[in-house]
Amino acid sequence: MGAGDDVPSAIRQMGYSVTLLSDDELAEGNLDQYDVIVAGVRAYNARPKLRVHQQRFMDYVKRGGTYIVQYVTAQRIESENIGPYPLNISRDRVAEEDAQSHS
Repeated sequence: MGAGDDVPSAIRQMGYSVTLLSDDELAEGNLDQYDVIVAGVRAYNARPKLRVHQQRFMDYVKRGGTYIVQYVTAQRIESENIGPYPLNISRDRVAEEDAQSHS
């Protein structure tokens, strides 16, 4: 879970089983038993062990697992390597790509 994260309960409401991973499970658990792993809202900001064990998630993806990182802010993040490909985190937003600029 991340900060202020209601996603686990929403996934349960859809009828899926949800397991919240402890820091020990992040470090040593069998990630391959999960169909999908979801890093909750701002989880990389709130759960330092996610960054420590990032390579385990990338290995899980290489083996065919699905890893979803919902939302991350640039504040307090200590790793630029939170995905399988390089990405930049910014406060820039695009809500409607055809919207007129209000400059």
